[in-house]
Amino acid sequence: MKTLFYILLVILVLVSLPLTAQEKKTESDEQQNSPPQPLNDETSMWMIGEWSGTSESNMGNGDEWQSIKFGLDNQYVIMDYTSTYTSLNEESVNNMAKQMNMPKDAVEGMMKSNPYKGHGLMTLDPKTGEWLGYWFDSWRGFYQGRGKLEGKKITMQWEGPMGKSTRTIEIGDDGEMIQNFKEQDSMGNVMEGKSTMTKKKK
Repeated sequence: MKTLFYILLVILVLVSLPLTAQEKKTESDEQQNSPPQPLNDETSMWMIGEWSGTSESNMGNGDEWQSIKFGLDNQYVIMDYTSTYTSLNEESVNNMAKQMNMPKDAVEGMMKSNPYKGHGLMTLDPKTGEWLGYWFDSWRGFYQGRGKLEGKKITMQWEGPMGKSTRTIEIGDDGEMIQNFKEQDSMGNVMEGKSTMTKKKK
């Protein structure tokens, strides 16, 4: 009788093992086939809104505008950006005129009359927690970036056909958005700049 009991116990264990493994596999499959949790971190929430401000760089000064919202079921932060030069650095304009083989006045007119426009997406890598970014602009540029948040600052390395850049997005003491960049184009020219924007109150 005792032997029969142990035999039945062993059979029960052997039968239940595949069922347990199947349950775990089903749970794993469900996780893989489900989207990550929507972005609800403090930094993403802070970004959302309409922003405006000014910028300065070795190319010149400008007015900045940016609209940021959630998209694709809050899996991405979507950005629409416009920058218009209000003044230009004469040396930078001369260098650009030489590179483009255009008269200086033509380059200056082009820069002031054609605002730079960009459209981008940012999100958090669900595996590493790093920030990922994709950027497209009115100069037909397309870039991909990756970086991380340290304190109140996101630092990302970007790369595309026009060159490489390091860009930061930082929460200022009064809640303003401070962005710094340093980039190098395919010809080795380095450009640096900073913008400060405040969020429009609802």
